[in-house]
Amino acid sequence: LGDVTSYFAELELPYGTEYSWKVVAFNANGDAENTATWSFTTMQDPTIVSLPYLEDFNLYVEHSAPGGTFRYPLGWSLENNLSQYYCWDKLSNNANSPENAHSDSVAMHLVGFSFTDPMDDWLFTPPMQLEAGVTYEFSFYYKTSAFPGEETVEKLEVLLGTDNNSEAMTGTSLFYDDNITVRSYTQHATSFQVDESGVYYLGFHGFSDPYQWIMHIDDVQVQELVTYDVTFNVTGDGQPLEGATVNVGGQSLTTNADGVAVAELANGSYVYEVIASGFGTAVEMISVSGEQTINVNLTDVVSEQKIDFNIYPNPGKGVFNISGQGEYNVEVVNAVGQVVLSQTMNGNSSIDLTNRASS
Repeated sequence: LGDVTSYFAELELPYGTEYSWKVVAFNANGDAENTATWSFTTMQDPTIVSLPYLEDFNLYVEHSAPGGTFRYPLGWSLENNLSQYYCWDKLSNNANSPENAHSDSVAMHLVGFSFTDPMDDWLFTPPMQLEAGVTYEFSFYYKTSAFPGEETVEKLEVLLGTDNNSEAMTGTSLFYDDNITVRSYTQHATSFQVDESGVYYLGFHGFSDPYQWIMHIDDVQVQELVTYDVTFNVTGDGQPLEGATVNVGGQSLTTNADGVAVAELANGSYVYEVIASGFGTAVEMISVSGEQTINVNLTDVVSEQKIDFNIYPNPGKGVFNISGQGEYNVEVVNAVGQVVLSQTMNGNSSIDLTNRASS
């Protein structure tokens, strides 16, 4: 290595493996003899294989990097871009700022106090084994700290990716806000699925403008979202209705021959809409707290038929002849909106308004 007193090895070493190392000094007379040998064992595989997973950042280790020492939990990782001296780091409660953390006493924070460089720093979760077809819920708490005398605004996004680097963060956007001004912790929660089973990472990306202040995050949680079968029995005028559309909780379902459609919903409140051709639309709110059955009966929409008929003479007084087809209703209304005649007729008919002309 030459005339050096430190060495930073950028190596990707397998998990759970023991390595031995030693330092051998040398000069013009050769290498030193009987130098001590040290050993270390790499960390165990941090992949999260069982849920729920909760990180409150209270257990952390120091990590040396070219820009300095940053403190974050084992298994998490950083990508430090632009200003090397600012990146995600732990932040503890103290006498002057007793609410830095949401729970316990430690959170993660990102400082954006640069006159020239915007934030562009990533904090990645440990790898997580996620399965296709399973619904997961992701949540975390966030806030900002106000710089004295300044109305600072922070920007943060959370993406899903297949590796712990920004180039791999091409999956689902789980959070995006480019106008964060909240000074008290606020929770964000959302559900998501992956298209293929495999290992995934969540990436917290701070991208605030220059000359802003501090972004806080705490209590990051990922859990499998438990869903329940909510069965919709749809009838039309009392009979099972096939082909009706049920829209609920972001799902669009079609009833089968028995008029049944089954939605998978987590506990909570939802508005459902049931639509079928020739019937009125049903819109209602339901509260889900386990498996349940919803009965929906749609009623016929009476279609308006165009009936060809003629009234003559027009204008006229007294007797009016009506040329029509089938059965129909006739109402005569005077100038002030009063009904002066109401009569059911069939085919060609006539009405006599002689005695009602002045009504």
